[in-house]
Amino acid sequence: MYLSTYMNYILMNVIHSQVLRFHRELADAKSLDEMIIKHKHYIEMVQEQCFLHSKDAAIHKTILSILDMCVHFGDLFTSVAVDNTLDISRPIIAKGRRSKRDRSRRQNLVSFAAPPEPDSVSVTSTELDDSEGDSDDEGDGRDATEHGTTMLDPTFLGPEDEDSAARVERLSKTLDDYIRSLRKRVELATGEGGPSAAAFGILDFALEDWDL
Repeated sequence: MYLSTYMNYILMNVIHSQVLRFHRELADAKSLDEMIIKHKHYIEMVQEQCFLHSKDAAIHKTILSILDMCVHFGDLFTSVAVDNTLDISRPIIAKGRRSKRDRSRRQNLVSFAAPPEPDSVSVTSTELDDSEGDSDDEGDGRDATEHGTTMLDPTFLGPEDEDSAARVERLSKTLDDYIRSLRKRVELATGEGGPSAAAFGILDFALEDWDL
């Protein structure tokens, strides 16, 4: 539900709305300089409503944490569904599909490290040793991204021998806590006013269901 809610907010209430507004304003531009100014304002509005400004760093990190948790929750749900199927021919098919999907997800994780270099790039043993040395020097910096480190506790999945149902229940409660925290932050952003207050208010209203 959260993914659908947030995707609808980004696509409809931010991108679609701002693109329509930008096209209307661009039609009234009288010079190239005016077009550049209007385009700059359009970019700033999209960044603000997507919580990409530095002042919204806490909201941005919370969203990334929720998206990471949704990925793990989906993998866990698939694993539970495969383990409990009654058709002996389906687990193999399901596991194969899940493996392919996992490879795709590892290339698109929102807050993990960058994907590996393409096969066309050759790496010598000397370059590999140098890169390993640099990684050792960087230490904890390996977990950082251009957006900052993830807020997720690496132990949130619990012990490996934990019952799947208990893990799903605990993960679901943790996800609810994150989304309630996000809603409170969005509510504060709405109360601050400004040109993006209306868009923030729509997201705040959509997230109210998580507090029921």
